[in-house]
Amino acid sequence: SKQRSQPLAGDIENEGRSDEDKALFAAELREFVPDSVFDSHAHCYRLTDMHPDSDPQGFPDTVEYGITSAFERMAAWMGERAPKAGLFFPFPRKGMNREGANTFLIDQLHRYPDSRGLLLATPEDSLSAMAPLLEASGIAGFKTYHVFASGDTFNQPVGQWTPEWVWEVAQERGWAIMLHLVLPNALADPENQRYIVEYCLRYP
Repeated sequence: SKQRSQPLAGDIENEGRSDEDKALFAAELREFVPDSVFDSHAHCYRLTDMHPDSDPQGFPDTVEYGITSAFERMAAWMGERAPKAGLFFPFPRKGMNREGANTFLIDQLHRYPDSRGLLLATPEDSLSAMAPLLEASGIAGFKTYHVFASGDTFNQPVGQWTPEWVWEVAQERGWAIMLHLVLPNALADPENQRYIVEYCLRYP
């Protein structure tokens, strides 16, 4: 099968819909999943934002994967137990159109008032440039990601790809920061542990 490191919305239209998946969920998970579920880690994106230098004619028919798409995909195998609200954020990719991705997220949240969103923030983004987005309905924090650091990003500490102002705003507003830790041992890495303790104490 083809291997690809970034998602294409058209590729996932039928994922999770096999009879085997539905049977497994019904037999093993249905009674465990509560009636009301909030998906705490979900993406929404447009391929044109993720690949701004690509010819849109080369994309699949489905160029958007929004909140509706996410819920429909899950409902295809979870039925009425599927989430109807969630915490959404753009799919991070180096070289992407971050402003467009954040704008798409905000537009999606307008349609789903029970859902929340995290703005994609990088070291290249200033607080002044991001300020207008902070007031958008449904925004509840930030998503930072290692691909926006320089060099070998899998070996860059959190401070190289999470700007200080993200912590300041999160502290002021009671918002969340979604961190996908890297370095060789992730959460067990001493540098990551030092950073998390230091910043959680600085911005409690």
